Amino acid sequence: MLTCLLRRCLKSMTLLIAVTAIQQNVQGEDRPNILFIMSDDHAAHAIGAYQGRLAGLNPTPVLDRLASQGALLKNVFCTNSICTPSRATIMTGQYSHVNGVTTLNGSIQPAKQFLPRLMKQAGYETAMIGKWHLKAEPAEFDFYTVLPGQGSYFNPIFRTRGKLPWPKNETRMASYNAKHSSDAITDISLKWLKNRKQTDKPFFLMHHFKAPHDNFENAERYDFLYQNDKIPEPASLKRRGNHGPLGRPAYGTSVGKRNQRRNMGDHMFVDDSLPDEQYQAESYQRYLKKFLRSVRGVDDNIGRLIDHLKSTGELDNTVIIYTADQGFMLGEHDYIDKRWMYEESLRMPFIARYPKKIPAGTTSDAIINNVDFAPTLLNIAGVETPDTMQGRSFLPILEGQSEPDDWPQASYYRYWMHMAHHDNPAHFGLRTKDHKLIYFYGLPLDAPGAKPGPTEPHWEFYDLKSDPNEMNNLIDDPSQAATVKRLKRELTELQAKVGDSFEPPTEAELETDFAPDQSKLPATKPDEAIVLLGPQTNRFIGRNGTAVDWPIDAGVATSTHGGSNFNHILSTVHFRDADIHVEFMLPEKGPGNSGIYIHGNYELQILNSHDKAKITMDDMGALYGFQPPLVNAAKPPGQWQVYDIRYRAPRRNKKGKVVTPGSVTAYLNGQKVQQSTRFEEPRSSFHPYRHGVTDYLKKIGQQQKQTSVGPLFLQDHNNPVKFRNVWIVPLDGQAIEYEPSASVSR
Repeated sequence: MLTCLLRRCLKSMTLLIAVTAIQQNVQGEDRPNILFIMSDDHAAHAIGAYQGRLAGLNPTPVLDRLASQGALLKNVFCTNSICTPSRATIMTGQYSHVNGVTTLNGSIQPAKQFLPRLMKQAGYETAMIGKWHLKAEPAEFDFYTVLPGQGSYFNPIFRTRGKLPWPKNETRMASYNAKHSSDAITDISLKWLKNRKQTDKPFFLMHHFKAPHDNFENAERYDFLYQNDKIPEPASLKRRGNHGPLGRPAYGTSVGKRNQRRNMGDHMFVDDSLPDEQYQAESYQRYLKKFLRSVRGVDDNIGRLIDHLKSTGELDNTVIIYTADQGFMLGEHDYIDKRWMYEESLRMPFIARYPKKIPAGTTSDAIINNVDFAPTLLNIAGVETPDTMQGRSFLPILEGQSEPDDWPQASYYRYWMHMAHHDNPAHFGLRTKDHKLIYFYGLPLDAPGAKPGPTEPHWEFYDLKSDPNEMNNLIDDPSQAATVKRLKRELTELQAKVGDSFEPPTEAELETDFAPDQSKLPATKPDEAIVLLGPQTNRFIGRNGTAVDWPIDAGVATSTHGGSNFNHILSTVHFRDADIHVEFMLPEKGPGNSGIYIHGNYELQILNSHDKAKITMDDMGALYGFQPPLVNAAKPPGQWQVYDIRYRAPRRNKKGKVVTPGSVTAYLNGQKVQQSTRFEEPRSSFHPYRHGVTDYLKKIGQQQKQTSVGPLFLQDHNNPVKFRNVWIVPLDGQAIEYEPSASVSR
């Protein structure tokens, strides 16, 4: 009996030893090490191997050599071109709207750190070193040493795993001459590689540089690199062509003085007294030289990592991948930074070397995006893509195979952080091999950190075969109408496939049929109009629900402060969606300063601004707190003027939260000053439900928030502005006499 038991034990031990040996062989020999190197904001066209305009400067000799020994992918795109969301997508294999990180304010908790957890389960020793930028502890890695947030370029502090809870364990990498972050991060990675605790396992190292993120600081040894070179300029730096929103100024921060709030000349301390063209040229040269010096530090430190792998005999058993978290605008179209869906911001570099499987000189133009990174890394490790991930492995493409017949032919993109930091409107779109369609919806929605207030929505369409530099927005070209229609349909289908939900407005919502005739005043009301103020009609009351104390003579009401600087009057007829007509006259003396509050929330300005060369959101025609008017259509004081407004109220859920934005299209004196300007909550703290509020107005405000139905206010700020011919035409049948009760005559 004892002998039998001993035999069984010996057989079990032998089997266990054999299985262990097989596992170690698979993990140590068949499964390669994986070195995933990622920089921050390193545009593909600033890598020599991509043969852009900067290639002649030899900016990246190490990366160029790496590309020649492996694969270079030409159409790798970001799904949300900004640091934190892109990194979250790489960690989760999910789009921003699925993993929840839509802006810089997001974080990835350990429960969602899918990639390192699955790598560890596959038998890899894992490490995260450098820029993490995902706020929560990178707890799923065996080892981490990461920068806090953006971190510092010199003598950086790192957060580590230690006795104290995250993020209280810190260490500083410093030297007498100031240690640059690229050198420090590489020092830490080399130390970890040399002192690994689980050498029986392959390693998965995510080595993330901070550089060349702005302000593009370089180690001192590069201070004179490119000093005597003139960096080639993109043709679009000085020539806009037909790029961007048609017939309107370009958005976004700039190289030159176009954006007065923020431009690269300010960052580079360029003399502001220089003429515009000289200022732009000097800004560009300083910008690019600093950027490329920072890039060279990245490239040289990649060389240090490769030299170590070579010295240990691990080079050819290590998959080396180089990428960046997104692209970057290097002066194209006079832009700086990323965020845009334009090519230089959208495209991510991707270079991979593994001579056992990846043939030298491999290239591909297959459509790939960063949702695909995690599935590909897992595939390299022999792990199937889990159902939680939305991407697909492109390992066969890296290995030189043609893209499969069912490979995606378009990449979906969405930027959420509306107008924050670099003045980029929120937008989404799709990019195929030949075309790009973008819809700038221009709303903050509920995106954390997005800037309040909408921008005017618009479409852009580029034929990338004939126009690879995106100089000609063909959205209104009749010859492209069929292609645009097809791409809009494909965009809707792709949105549904990835689970995003924003729908572009229909042609009806863009109010293309709204073109009021303002050529003759006083205007003749349409038969279906409900008159609020006319020769025989006054449907306005005061803020307390009592009779107005403004003088009214022959249908002309003159605003008066009546002892209060907020002596507004409001209509007894409440409506939801309506066309609104208001005629008004500013006093010949004084600033005027009045307005129209639609539903008491959204204010169209009435101000004396007829002689201004440059108008802002404080001038006539502006929807206060949202965006400036498109044109200065104001007339001088003492003349009758007219607003015609198509207003669609925002819709709210039972909790009062906006679920569908509202919109305003407005004409002033024959010119369009607002085009489908979309909005959610009011942006002024001075509207009647907050400032100078009464018990009566509180009731109105509560009702308006619940039903999206409300009155029209005529505003008083102690200026005798005259009003006449005020009427509405309800668009949805929603018009009621609120208080006092009365029949509504038409």
